[in-house]
Amino acid sequence: MFDKSLELLKNMPKQKRSLELVLAIFESMDQLLSDAEIEKVSTNKVSEKAGVSIGSFYQYFKDKEQLLKAFLRNKFLAHQKLFLEKVEELSHLEPGEFIEGFCDYSYEYYNSNQAQLKMLYHRVGYLGQYEFMMEHRQEVVDKIQAYLERHKDKIDSQIDIEMGAAMMIQSAMGIYVNLSFYKEKDRILVDELKRSLKKYLLPKN
Repeated sequence: MFDKSLELLKNMPKQKRSLELVLAIFESMDQLLSDAEIEKVSTNKVSEKAGVSIGSFYQYFKDKEQLLKAFLRNKFLAHQKLFLEKVEELSHLEPGEFIEGFCDYSYEYYNSNQAQLKMLYHRVGYLGQYEFMMEHRQEVVDKIQAYLERHKDKIDSQIDIEMGAAMMIQSAMGIYVNLSFYKEKDRILVDELKRSLKKYLLPKN
């Protein structure tokens, strides 16, 4: 799903009808990519599935590449929002439980969306969106860091909290890579990452 409240693009239409049309195009792109490789998805197929004319499509996107860039940005923003909400949801937990919950959520999210995410991540560099992706990933790192700062009395005093937050995001990406590229469906890596993060972040007994 695409969140209508998101400021998706600088040139995103402000009128309700135009915004709904663009979101319908994104939704149709999302559905088509669930069933076909990106090379087989054409602008005609997207507009047809969205129920808009090809002329209306070209009012907002000059070609398939521009649509892909906008779609990719939308996906990253939606992805970021979900992780920010999850961090907030877990923020009342003790650090050990927070680590457990974050790793479990990362596994469930990436396992449910791995095919499409893999397809999109492969095109980040080609579409010139790497900087955009890293900028918004950093917002999740910052929120985790803020959580760790609030609980620093329960975090190993010898560790760098900023590094600890970055490690949690890298662990989430490790789960994604393991699922997408090595086809490992079991939770062995997840459990190992939980142990490693706890060993690094929590005070030594």
